[in-house]
Amino acid sequence: MPKRDKTLAAFGRPIHYVAAKVRRGRGLSQDKLAEQAKVDRTYVSGIERGVRNPEIKVVIRLARGLRYDATNSKGAAMPTGEKWTREEHILAFNLYSQIPFGTIHIHNPKIQELATLLGRSVNSVSLKLANFSRLDPSLQQRGIRGLPHGAKGEEEVWNEFAQQPEELAFESERLLANREGKPIEELADILTEDLPPPGRERDAIVKVRVNQSFFRKRVLSAYEFRCCVTGLTIRSLLVAGHIVPWAVDRKNRLNARNGLCLNALHDRAFESHLMWIDREFVVRMSRSLKDEEKLNEAARWLLSFDGKPLILPKKFQPDPRFLLKHSRECQTVK
Repeated sequence: MPKRDKTLAAFGRPIHYVAAKVRRGRGLSQDKLAEQAKVDRTYVSGIERGVRNPEIKVVIRLARGLRYDATNSKGAAMPTGEKWTREEHILAFNLYSQIPFGTIHIHNPKIQELATLLGRSVNSVSLKLANFSRLDPSLQQRGIRGLPHGAKGEEEVWNEFAQQPEELAFESERLLANREGKPIEELADILTEDLPPPGRERDAIVKVRVNQSFFRKRVLSAYEFRCCVTGLTIRSLLVAGHIVPWAVDRKNRLNARNGLCLNALHDRAFESHLMWIDREFVVRMSRSLKDEEKLNEAARWLLSFDGKPLILPKKFQPDPRFLLKHSRECQTVK
């Protein structure tokens, strides 16, 4: 299919939706897009509102104005050759943190979407995400590395998150929400019904909930949405539990290596110090559970995983220091 026809097929059908989404992703106003595409500003507005059906030549102009190439990885943006900005690095880090390591490739729809938002090629974005792995300690231990000489921006964002995790995590979600034209509450899928009126109190609560959502997505995606004890994959029953509690260690609240993907029952047992993980990454159950005189079927199922190896993730493997701290606490209460 000729390039012109591919552009029309991929870009023309959902024109009102694609034009607005890609324009916002490029950070362009309607006036700026109209100038770059050499069309009237009211024409752009009408297309985005779905009240104007553009001619073929206008679709082509819009695609050029947005640097939108339907022949490059199914509509990804044309590569710009420009250096990555701090904002782009933060958005790449955000996505790297929230998808399984094995899904970092050009066919991942999430990577394609980010490429469109950034105005970059899918290959460029995929490579950027993969290159964050050179900074990931748990991947380094397994001999998995990115390019030997990555960009300085990757290191700066990685180190900034290590120093100020709550600030950078929230900023990354805010930037993504702005790019997608959504409220941050909607992007993070957080409850809003019980929030107070707009003001400092509401902002503080929203920030906490957004960051908790960020942690949950980091942990669950690292474990590929699978309970690390039972292998359960029903997402609605999975919990991103902290090894060292949220209230105890502020610095590691959003550290995915301080998290475990567990089903709700084993998460409760872990929190109650009835279950821990030993230094060999083996599940251990409290003797108090085993000494119960009468165990029903559910309790026997809970205990059946005693002595089983933990299902470890490919990235963000649990930090042995956190597990040791938790196991010692369990030993004192068992």
